[in-house]
Amino acid sequence: MDPIKQAFDKIKQEKEDEVLAEKEREFIEMLKNDVFGGKTPEETFDMFLTALKARDIEKASKYYVSWEQEKILDILEEEVVKDKSLNKVILSFTEIREKGKKVCSELKSFGCSFLYTYTINEDKTSSKKNEETKFTSFKFNEFANIWKMT
Repeated sequence: MDPIKQAFDKIKQEKEDEVLAEKEREFIEMLKNDVFGGKTPEETFDMFLTALKARDIEKASKYYVSWEQEKILDILEEEVVKDKSLNKVILSFTEIREKGKKVCSELKSFGCSFLYTYTINEDKTSSKKNEETKFTSFKFNEFANIWKMT
């Protein structure tokens, strides 16, 4: 292989590694400075619901992991436009919070979920039930020691 090309490739790789390392430092710094979350998944869930009930969708979206916040804000804004309220969203998350079963991994880093399974219509002529599950998941931000929704 051409020694000039090898030297160029090495310099290029070192620059790419520096850029990646800087992006990683910035990402970790952002995680460290996150204040939107609780010390438990339940606390984060309650903070999220409080923001929703106050119709503060921007704040509510901040309880999600940073890479999901913009998408969640868009979804909540669409819900407001579509239904002229957040009532369906609030009801859905309230059901999950109040009736859901908390399931967590033994490893904190794998997170927790609240699962709420309910019957949508029951066939009286058979033993079959049509069930659906609503859930929301949480991930621990180890840099800020808070739980975030995912």
